[in-house]
Amino acid sequence: MCPLQAYYDISTTIIKYQEGFIVNPLNGEIVTKPNYLWSESNKKLLVPTDYVLCANFSLQTCLLFLLQSFWNYLAKNLAKSSFMGSFEFKSYIIYAIFSVFIFPFLQYCFQNNQLYMEIMPQLAYSIFMFLIALFGIRSHKRFTNLLIITRKSSASQLNIILKLEYFRDMNRYLTWSLFIGSISLLILCIDGLTPEKYLNSHKFPADLLMCHVSFSLWLVFVTLMLIFYPSSNT
Repeated sequence: MCPLQAYYDISTTIIKYQEGFIVNPLNGEIVTKPNYLWSESNKKLLVPTDYVLCANFSLQTCLLFLLQSFWNYLAKNLAKSSFMGSFEFKSYIIYAIFSVFIFPFLQYCFQNNQLYMEIMPQLAYSIFMFLIALFGIRSHKRFTNLLIITRKSSASQLNIILKLEYFRDMNRYLTWSLFIGSISLLILCIDGLTPEKYLNSHKFPADLLMCHVSFSLWLVFVTLMLIFYPSSNT
């Protein structure tokens, strides 16, 4: 995920610096040069770069859906208890497979509409991330209930309780990060579909929301690393 995101960020940054800005003849404002005014060489890079971003969206959502199933595996190994039913476990796997294909499919469907080609995959991504955050709330409640049951068991070891508390905390950090990022991106996408595009046309609110998105994604990556590669003391 990180190499794909890095490729997209670096490529788009280079293109935007190469293209620069233009003066809006209607109001005299200095704005970023629109895509249709880019040089031909940079226009050719636009489509493959967008597909790279869609591949990144696919991998992220797929991993986060599978993470919900991972909690069940973790509960069975640590507390010898089931975290979810068989149907729910399989549903997350189906969601993960579906998310792999949906973003490139949306990119392909709207390839003749520049606005939709850019916004629709991001809109779907923000909705998926919001849904995963909702699943994270349910997982937090299940971790809390599992900890209550485990603490009452006389055979429970302290290290098992500490591990469950650690993963519950990681799930909480991940959930809040997903909420912040998904809501911020969802607001920008919905605004981009309106005729006025008020937020996207004003630099401060657009940059502020994008900072929320970028920071939350960084927190998501860090939290995932701490989940799958915990310290030796955990």
